[in-house]
Amino acid sequence: MTNIFVVLLSFIVFPLAVEAGGRGGLGSIVYDPSNHRENIVAAAKATLSEMHQVDSYILQAQQYLTQLRQLESLGQGEILPNIRQTQADLNTFLTYKSALENLYGSLNTAHRRFTDHALVADSRNMTWREYAAREKTLNDAAFATDAAMLQQIDANYQRMGRLQEQIVKSSGVHQSMQTMNQYMDVLAGQNAMLAQQLAAQGMIETHERDRERRYRDEVEELRERIREADRATSERERRTIEAGKTVRDSTIPGAR
Repeated sequence: MTNIFVVLLSFIVFPLAVEAGGRGGLGSIVYDPSNHRENIVAAAKATLSEMHQVDSYILQAQQYLTQLRQLESLGQGEILPNIRQTQADLNTFLTYKSALENLYGSLNTAHRRFTDHALVADSRNMTWREYAAREKTLNDAAFATDAAMLQQIDANYQRMGRLQEQIVKSSGVHQSMQTMNQYMDVLAGQNAMLAQQLAAQGMIETHERDRERRYRDEVEELRERIREADRATSERERRTIEAGKTVRDSTIPGAR
């Protein structure tokens, strides 16, 4: 599983790449928003299929637990350890289903969000990169919701993976789980790629704003030096005029 949050944190070193490559640095990032949305849908469908599979396991565990309890009531041997194990497995499946529901919900939210982005970009006849750059120029906080959403998907997937480890120990790996994980691993890579592009775009915008600010500061400093030079020149001219006046006054009889 790809940890998107770790990928996001790793971008603290990305300004070096931005500094070295300028805007061309984004050229190495290949992100296809249309394919990304398709993969989100595929991952959501696979997650839904896994939820249906888990529902069948939950039903089987509940039925088996009922049978064990009936046998226990009839005094049919030492059933308590089996009851405890089955109940533990059932609880794990129920928790796993909750994690699947959370993942499914976050995937649907992501699909709606990125579909909205695509519609707006298409209406303005913009590429994804042009649209992302425009939105971040207009609003520094643009796509912050998207970054948080990608982190939420990753958090749900990581939690689900930890529960899968418990399930595999008791029930083994089933096909729908493998299929879902394959789709989610592909999607995690694309999510990380998108997060990288958003982070890079934000850093480029920050870099350019800093450069423009430094330029304005340098211009203002130069203007202040010119003003100081003008004031110094005016002061010298005033003193020259005063000196000349003093000399003239001293040569005119009765001037004092």
